[in-house]
Amino acid sequence: VNYRLRGLGLSPGDKIRLIDGDEPGGCYGAETALAAAGGREAAFEAGVTTLTTSVVQFRLERPSHHARVCYQFLGSTEWDEMTAELSLRSSGYLYGYTSTSHFFYGLIGRSQSTANAVGSGNQTIAVIAPLPLRLLEVESTAREKLFLTVIGEGFTDATRFIVLPDYIPCGGSAALSINLVKDGSGRIPPHLRPVRGGESRPPASYQSGAQEAFDVLSTCTGSQQRDECTSFREMESTVSFPAGFSELDLGNARVCFMYDFAAEYKEVGQILITPPAVTSVAPHDDVLLNGPVQFHLRGKALRDSDVIKIVDGRSCAGIASSRPYWDHLTVTDYPANTSAMVTVAVTGAGTYTTAERRFCYSYDEGLTFTDLGITLHVRSPVIRSAFPSTLALSNERRVDLIGDTILPGDRVKFIYKGFRCQGTSDTLNTVIGGEGRAIMAEVSLPEDIGRSPWPYPPPKTGYVILKLPRRGVSTVCYLHRGGAGWQEAVGL
Repeated sequence: VNYRLRGLGLSPGDKIRLIDGDEPGGCYGAETALAAAGGREAAFEAGVTTLTTSVVQFRLERPSHHARVCYQFLGSTEWDEMTAELSLRSSGYLYGYTSTSHFFYGLIGRSQSTANAVGSGNQTIAVIAPLPLRLLEVESTAREKLFLTVIGEGFTDATRFIVLPDYIPCGGSAALSINLVKDGSGRIPPHLRPVRGGESRPPASYQSGAQEAFDVLSTCTGSQQRDECTSFREMESTVSFPAGFSELDLGNARVCFMYDFAAEYKEVGQILITPPAVTSVAPHDDVLLNGPVQFHLRGKALRDSDVIKIVDGRSCAGIASSRPYWDHLTVTDYPANTSAMVTVAVTGAGTYTTAERRFCYSYDEGLTFTDLGITLHVRSPVIRSAFPSTLALSNERRVDLIGDTILPGDRVKFIYKGFRCQGTSDTLNTVIGGEGRAIMAEVSLPEDIGRSPWPYPPPKTGYVILKLPRRGVSTVCYLHRGGAGWQEAVGL
């Protein structure tokens, strides 16, 4: 750390020495006194020394201790205290560890000479450890870029933050191991295994003002060297976790802090790691069965590896009602990862049932599913038209059908006019030759209907071959694949 000294009559070759602040005799015994941890003897260099200023470097290492500043001008053999004209503690203050200048004040009224008689002013540096006070964020979504804001004092780029699972307490010394994020931000102690993505790293930004710190401490009170002198000046440090936390480490986590000369990490606060989530799905009303539907999802921290499925029931353990059974999302707003789409066919009964489905989401590639609490309201497809509408007796004729969607497995029958389409019987109330039969769809389904996408857009045409031996008027009934009962064609 650079320290700037201010005085009168300074010259290259003058010396500064930092000794333990508790040494008896002060600077008069500096030649043999115990040096402050990180302190040393430093000579003023020509390139940075004028009559009134100079710069020296120290790296003090023991927080909560004092270092006494001793001075020896060129040609002298004695070490003296700095001048006593300033108040206690105002001679200097170490606030964290930065490359900015800190200040020793030692102004006197005349040039330095062998005749100068300077008395002990108990000029010391209060070495105070960086202090985290509180963590602002309380929650983070797994995978999302995270910027933690820590309010405290004395943060620098030598500070380290790490995020641990809540069952591991902060503490212990750092040891070398591979940084899992591979972003070059530092190494972690193996016994302090972080959450994935929470590896040790320095703050992305911090505030540290040497002059401001000195100004605050210069006005504090205290008559003894060991008196507390706290500035109550809060600073903000931002810690960046660009990779975000893994969804494998959901739950409470501890945010731990260590400055460069500390022996172990200390806890700053706790944060809740929440899973990626889907917050809305559209459409969710009037969803057509058996026809692939393109669903648009909104959420947090979505990925292409996430999957959805739709079930017929009140929980995600219900019968799969989507084809494929589940399918991957396609994120549409990378890197925000808040929008996605997926195309699946919703299957099962519609008419004669509650016609409701549940939407389920998995962020771990289908290992577990979460019920989104979103109900899909579905409707059965229907036949909209048939051609021709008049058939010659006793001749085989092709009748073409057009509907909302027509798939292999759909069926049609013709019943006497005046009866209702209902139930599942192929023969109930049918005209002769109009018994229930499969519709010949013009598009086939995939061989593995539960794992492969269904045709999109959904096919709408098919046909049947009829041979009706008797004259009469009939009603067309339609039973879609997976349907619960026959229903009357619309518009015929």
